[in-house]
Amino acid sequence: MAERRTGEGESVAKGIRKAGGEARFVCVDVSREEEVQALVAQTVETCGRLDCAFNNAAGAPGAQRGRIHEYPAEDWDAVVDVHLERTFLCMKCEIRQMRVQGGGAIVNMSPTA
Repeated sequence: MAERRTGEGESVAKGIRKAGGEARFVCVDVSREEEVQALVAQTVETCGRLDCAFNNAAGAPGAQRGRIHEYPAEDWDAVVDVHLERTFLCMKCEIRQMRVQGGGAIVNMSPTA
């Protein structure tokens, strides 16, 4: 599993292991394509394949809720960056690997207010 916040990521991985599961945490900034590609490569190195991916982009920094006609354009840009651009970068790298190995499945999730 990957996350940009080390504390939260380590905590979730620890909880999974404590419950009897297997988990490995990798700190990744999904706004950087080279880090996402490295994550995919590391997954393949560890597991042999990338059969599935779950992309869950969230938390546009500085963005606020509001009525669309009152919404600042820079907040909208932040939402698009987090929820679309970062998901796109993940899918781009994941699909490359999945095509090489003959398939896989991707689930994308985005929170809504």
